[in-house]
Amino acid sequence: MPRLSGVLLVLAVSGCSLLSPVEENSLARETAAQAVAPVLARMAPGVPTERAVACTLDFATRGQIEALAMNSALAQNELTDDIVTDILYKRGTRDCMRGGPFYWLLY
Repeated sequence: MPRLSGVLLVLAVSGCSLLSPVEENSLARETAAQAVAPVLARMAPGVPTERAVACTLDFATRGQIEALAMNSALAQNELTDDIVTDILYKRGTRDCMRGGPFYWLLY
């Protein structure tokens, strides 16, 4: 029984570390923001770029942010487009870019 609880504890702790968000001022997030900005200016022309970048990175997973940063360094623009498209298909991202779920009622 102690072995099982130890294994479960290790799995729980390692799961938390994998799901931890990227810090706001980290190099990966800043690099991802620079990679995402031109893509979002093209894909979401009616949304202010700063808001679009912030919403996209807020709803991106840690792996997506790291992949965007790596793709930026390797100049793999097609993969960056694919990752941004995946993030844009999340419902929360679109609500954030519109200004919230009640944006259409107020404006």
